[in-house]
Amino acid sequence: MAMKVKAVEKLLKFDKNSAGVYRYVMSPEMYSSLNQKKVIKEAALRSGVSQGVMQA
Repeated sequence: MAMKVKAVEKLLKFDKNSAGVYRYVMSPEMYSSLNQKKVIKEAALRSGVSQGVMQA
């Protein structure tokens, strides 16, 4: 899986009355998805649970 992440400075407000604070927020610039079979196989291998249980 390839992922390119970019930090963007944004004004964050938690309510309408607050002035807000500028913070860096990470956002994906480019990513490619993984194959579902590969994810299930890898998760089963690392957790010790069978692939059938992972699919259910």
